[in-house]
Amino acid sequence: MAAALLRQKGKSENIVAVIVGADRVAANGDTANKIGTYALAILARFHRIKFLVAAPLTTVDLSTESGANTKIEERPPNEMTRMKGPAYDKSVKGKESLQEHFTEEISIAAKHTHAWNPAFDVTPAELIDGIITEKGVVEKNRDGQFRWNAVFDQESNAESNKKRPVSTAKDSPLQSNIPEGRISWKEALESDSDRVPSFDDWNLIESGRQLNTLPKRPVQPVVSNVEATLNAYFQL
Repeated sequence: MAAALLRQKGKSENIVAVIVGADRVAANGDTANKIGTYALAILARFHRIKFLVAAPLTTVDLSTESGANTKIEERPPNEMTRMKGPAYDKSVKGKESLQEHFTEEISIAAKHTHAWNPAFDVTPAELIDGIITEKGVVEKNRDGQFRWNAVFDQESNAESNKKRPVSTAKDSPLQSNIPEGRISWKEALESDSDRVPSFDDWNLIESGRQLNTLPKRPVQPVVSNVEATLNAYFQL
């Protein structure tokens, strides 16, 4: 369904990103989420649109080095080979009725069919363009690595009610490859600036123009949750 949507309506509907949630994010950015998420990431890469993870910081596990160290739950195989639901009463011809209070289980696979039924899959960090948290957007450095210090430092400093000064280092996770006269998402989210943040290396074209040339609009200085950060990221 998602593949057909992007192929047939991706351009006409200006679909520029796929956004998913996360059950667990490893230190390197590898993300475990419901089965099928990895396929969506590959789909987004093929269609040259952004793949973003929206998740609270509580899902980030810095003690887990990568997705290879994430244990994946495997569900019972019969969840794939059987189906359960209300039965139809066909005792009266022409007057079939659904028996909502009576269910039955049927097989939808041939006898002795085996199934592999993982509940989650792991999307490698290489396919993820940004991780949107309630404290800001974590993007990749020039070396292609996610840097968490910005959002986690904000969280720790918030307890002491101290504002973290904006970093201007070129290797800051939210400050890399920023065009002249523009600012990072980190700076925009921490200030009341009306300058438009950079989309870093998005290299996407919407209606014949680069996304990072969107018209200047103010950015709300306070971002209290993931949804607000997401809205700020896309300038909604």
